[in-house]
Amino acid sequence: MKFIVGADTGLAKVCEVERKTIQGKWGDAEKGAAVDAMCWADLPPSSGSTIFESKVYVAMHRSIPLLQPKDEIHIKSEESEALEEKPEVENLGEWENEEKGEENQVERNQLPYMQKYSTKSVVSLWDSDQDITYPHSIEVDGFVRGIHVIHSSNSSVESSDSSDKNRKLLIGNDSGSFELYSTEGDRDPYSLVSQFNACSGHQVSRFRVNQYKSSGEIQFAFGGVKNELQIFDFESKKSIFEAKNVKPDKLWRVVPIWVSDLGFVDENRIATSTGHHQVRLYDIKAQRRPVADFVVSKYPVMCMLVSKDGNSVYAADTTGTINEWDFRKTKTPIRGFAGNTGSVRGMALHPTIPAIISVGLDRFARVYSTKTSRVESKLYMKQKMNCVLWSSEPRRRIQSELKEKKKRDALIKEDGELFSDDEDDDVWDSIPTVGGKRNNKSTRKIDLEALSAKKAIQVSDEDESDEEEGEDAMEEDEEDDEGDDDESDEEEEEEGEDEMNSDDSSDDSDEDEPPKKKGKNGDLSKKPAPQKPVSARTLDLKQKLKIAIARKKLEQSQKNRKGYKDK
Repeated sequence: MKFIVGADTGLAKVCEVERKTIQGKWGDAEKGAAVDAMCWADLPPSSGSTIFESKVYVAMHRSIPLLQPKDEIHIKSEESEALEEKPEVENLGEWENEEKGEENQVERNQLPYMQKYSTKSVVSLWDSDQDITYPHSIEVDGFVRGIHVIHSSNSSVESSDSSDKNRKLLIGNDSGSFELYSTEGDRDPYSLVSQFNACSGHQVSRFRVNQYKSSGEIQFAFGGVKNELQIFDFESKKSIFEAKNVKPDKLWRVVPIWVSDLGFVDENRIATSTGHHQVRLYDIKAQRRPVADFVVSKYPVMCMLVSKDGNSVYAADTTGTINEWDFRKTKTPIRGFAGNTGSVRGMALHPTIPAIISVGLDRFARVYSTKTSRVESKLYMKQKMNCVLWSSEPRRRIQSELKEKKKRDALIKEDGELFSDDEDDDVWDSIPTVGGKRNNKSTRKIDLEALSAKKAIQVSDEDESDEEEGEDAMEEDEEDDEGDDDESDEEEEEEGEDEMNSDDSSDDSDEDEPPKKKGKNGDLSKKPAPQKPVSARTLDLKQKLKIAIARKKLEQSQKNRKGYKDK
């Protein structure tokens, strides 16, 4: 699976979930630059297609300082083009020019030194697979709050040329200005089709297009600080729906307006999140006030996402808490997604797989399962993230991992008795555990090198035991033959010795002989049997086994230490 994230340093990164690696980057890290919005330029693939999204539109802003506080201020006279220096300006509204004897009235917003930064945004097209940035781009004033690509109905999914010729791009900024551009190809310049300002004097926080409408109609919604939810028709440039604020509270105070995010549930319903802890559901056909209004957090809700079935919504606040809420049961959340330690700035649902990804200020991209709410994957991105895109590419299994798993399963199946050996039990018992519980599945993974070495040792030991048994049998036969020949000689010698020592038998009987010491294993006076020599091959294999077991211990301790740090 592939996803793209936008950082607050002006970088866009392509990442792969299975390998947990960054495949490519766009842009350069700059101070005062950030990626505000992204969208796919390609058509969504059809079922069974092997062509997935690769081209993406990236909107990045740059904050350019205009004038520093200690710099000199130059004011241009109306009669002359010469510039005159003015060292200090005490009154920003009015001053008297001593040389000209004229009074100049200057508004605050017209003075160049009153605005410290100028914000300009650039929308560029980037091919993430080939790492190509196309030459033409679009410049927008202010911050981009949303991008949406509009394709015609007769475009084909498999043909990229037809989609490029029928592509239109709708861009909205924070001041409420919306522009529609068209292009004939990726390398052709963009032409402005239409432009209008939907709201003046209010800030726009988020802008979305109604994806449930037919290709011929363009309806979009927006909202922001002191700017209630509104839905416009781009062709007629008229407001279709304007939401009404909720009723005052118990003390008859006006509830402040702050729309932080929004999303279309279906053609006539739209959900919004606010910076004052609420999630609201509006029905365009029913009424102007919300049909559902409930509190989801104690902190501002900065990001919201509507589920695929339209019955629930995912809400994330500034503390990193993500919960799924059902519109039909608003008292308690359905499930929660833990792990985030900073404000969540972007979320995305996978088109085909039940999974959700979140990015934010903690610099981690986390993939959750929408069924179990568990973290399936986590990737450190090094920068703070603002937005995320998820392609429709399915899960991919790495071929090398599959081959290694097959080998491991085959060895374990052939030699399953190794799991019950005392040596392995001692090794696993010596490994420290996290949380007081041992994960049998993870600790029972036998290293391939150790397993093969132990199997070879067992084979060599069996061969040596067979050889030793044959040698022992031959020695026993030789001893039996020699014993028969020497029996007669030993009897004659014993008779002679008895006659010679018959005189001294009385004296010897008076003396007490010390008893022989005996232990558990018999007479201790006997020398222990010599140890059998061990072949060099067996020693080499045992040394390999010890090295493999030591390596396994080190890897397991590092994993436990890493898991403890993550917790």
